[in-house]
Amino acid sequence: MPRNNKKSDEMRALYESINVPVELEETLDIMTKENKMGKPGTAIFVVRCIGESVIAAMLALTVAANISAAAYNTLAKIPLIGPLTKIVVFRDYADRQKNAQTEIEVPYIAGLCVKTTGDKAGGP
Repeated sequence: MPRNNKKSDEMRALYESINVPVELEETLDIMTKENKMGKPGTAIFVVRCIGESVIAAMLALTVAANISAAAYNTLAKIPLIGPLTKIVVFRDYADRQKNAQTEIEVPYIAGLCVKTTGDKAGGP
């Protein structure tokens, strides 16, 4: 199917014949330069990526600590991750072998009171 080049040429000539005020062109140039220099969405994007990474790391830590006792023991020994690992464990681990016995209990928050009874929650 042949193209109608004459009509498209006429439309292009009509478009290019539109006069744009000089002030508008200058304003548009300034705005495009400012937008390219400091994109306002960049900071939000960085904060969002960092937040998503922290959430993913906490999820991985929680899953790893709750799946395996060996993973829990290893993670609990790491200086910065150890205290977090102790908080995200949802169950107790107990392992009894011939000459060894291991029991790992979920830690509790000291001083936390149950409102209805006034008893200490989770602790002795």
